[in-house]
Amino acid sequence: MNMKVLKVLLFCAALLANVSQAAEVRLSVFEESTQKIRNYKFDVATSVLKSLRVASGKAVQQTTIYSTKDGYLFSGDKKMVEADELLYQCRVDGYDLVVVRDEYNSFSNPMWMLFAFAGHPVQVSKIVIVTIADGKLRTKTKIIRKAASYHWRVSVLSDRPNERSGVDAGTALCLHSEPQRPGATHRERSP
Repeated sequence: MNMKVLKVLLFCAALLANVSQAAEVRLSVFEESTQKIRNYKFDVATSVLKSLRVASGKAVQQTTIYSTKDGYLFSGDKKMVEADELLYQCRVDGYDLVVVRDEYNSFSNPMWMLFAFAGHPVQVSKIVIVTIADGKLRTKTKIIRKAASYHWRVSVLSDRPNERSGVDAGTALCLHSEPQRPGATHRERSP
């Protein structure tokens, strides 16, 4: 009887040890038009996003694997998801995390439908975090959705920002995104 209890306790301890080692990052999302910062906790393994009052830690080193072009996020020549702007990309515990802004015309509200019929559709920005493993899309988690908001900045923070990232922390990086005028959808690029 005591041996069974010991086995159950060891199993529970092992399970808790694996859970406590799961990668977790914090996101700080800044909307420029309102000057508002929203903070989140993101579990990399489960893709669960929870709101936080304050995000702390050091910035996770960015990578340069992904880019945006023609309204999509690309890895080399491969289309991953719809995206008008790449906000942050990094590697955490073997997963690539990419935060993007996807913009689209919304008709979800009767008033917005009237605006659209009058020639002034309401454009909505959706900020999402994409998790990619071995070059394949794993999850796409919505962070926030906001109408008529075009300028965002994102920081990804961690207590262990460069552990297992495979990136030299001293390397300056340049992100590649195709420029667009504010409010343009991926079908209406600026020249």
